[in-house]
Amino acid sequence: MVGSTTGSRLRAVFLGAVLLCASACTTAPHHPQPVAAGRPSSSGGDFCSVDTPREWTTAEAVGLLPHAKNEIVSTVAVSADGSASYAADSIGGATSLVQFTDHGRHKHTIFTPPAGTYFGAGYSFDGRWLIFSTTTVQDVVGPWKLYAWDSAGHLGPHEFAHEDDPVPTSRALQTSTTAGKVTWAQGIADGGQAIHVFDLVSGRDRVVRQAHVGRPLFAGTTLVWPEAAAPDTPARLKALSDYGLGAPYDLPEPLRRIGEPQNLATDGVTWAWASPDFGTLYAWRTGWADSETIHTTDARHDHVEWMAVAGDLVTWTGNATYIADLRSHSFTRVTPAYGGSVAFGKAIGVGYPDTLDKGGTETDFVVKEAALPPLPNCAGWRAVPQGAVANLPTS
Repeated sequence: MVGSTTGSRLRAVFLGAVLLCASACTTAPHHPQPVAAGRPSSSGGDFCSVDTPREWTTAEAVGLLPHAKNEIVSTVAVSADGSASYAADSIGGATSLVQFTDHGRHKHTIFTPPAGTYFGAGYSFDGRWLIFSTTTVQDVVGPWKLYAWDSAGHLGPHEFAHEDDPVPTSRALQTSTTAGKVTWAQGIADGGQAIHVFDLVSGRDRVVRQAHVGRPLFAGTTLVWPEAAAPDTPARLKALSDYGLGAPYDLPEPLRRIGEPQNLATDGVTWAWASPDFGTLYAWRTGWADSETIHTTDARHDHVEWMAVAGDLVTWTGNATYIADLRSHSFTRVTPAYGGSVAFGKAIGVGYPDTLDKGGTETDFVVKEAALPPLPNCAGWRAVPQGAVANLPTS
């Protein structure tokens, strides 16, 4: 289904975009002890839970982002190599969008919204262009403005799209960006959604699909989205080539078989998504004969959401944030409680509140896949069956 997200999850979209990750402490993040290393997960997933290796906790400590005592940092994007991160930075009640480099020691302010305006959802990054939004309401759905900032320094933050009066069927704004192209779905009067593809270089906005669609995202040069025949009916993945401007694209069979994908994430090679009830996390990557189940939980008490992909690593958040390692068929817990993660290229940003008290401190760190050796293998580990599956085009 598309358009059936619950109220609590809609609130999480908004809060997760603005407060996804938090400011770093001066000590290494705390790690509770999960299921013992090598023991199959009791949750029923094909991967197993393992203790976080010392090399991983060391890398997390090295990647901690420093901050002032009265500063709250919420990471919204990272560069492909982890050398830069982008965050909503709050000091004394004022929040700005900033760029951190040199392990957080250098800070550049990108944009400060005017009074009565807040950062909204819609963050994405393609290695050069950072996309963000503002809104005048503290709610998931409302009027918004989309902005782009050129990290190469050729163009300052500028508005390129807006919605002044959302239709009742509008949903939380989510964007995807690659090669200077931005896509998002925007509610239209007939109850459906229009998929936009905006070229940041030419300034041209195209509507490439109008239907009952979910969030569109780029997988290399292919535009992919879930589409249903009508509201509250099963959705399947659809695709267009050439950044959404070309012909329909025939996705690999394992992706065509996905029913009701939720929170789909991909880097064009590895794909991750949740089941309709947000209780099971699946992954598939080019060359695999079929998808693999990473984790299954009781959706009444936990969930799998907000996936991100960085090379061989897949992150998700439920009652805590986890990283699954496709090299070892195992996963580990990286926050003591609810948190969040973002990924780009081979880098991951993770953040979580140290306490649930208002005004409490938060921890934020950035890690690179190269600094994280494979997690321990699980008992009975097996290689993922391979299949003859074509790569999606990347250029």
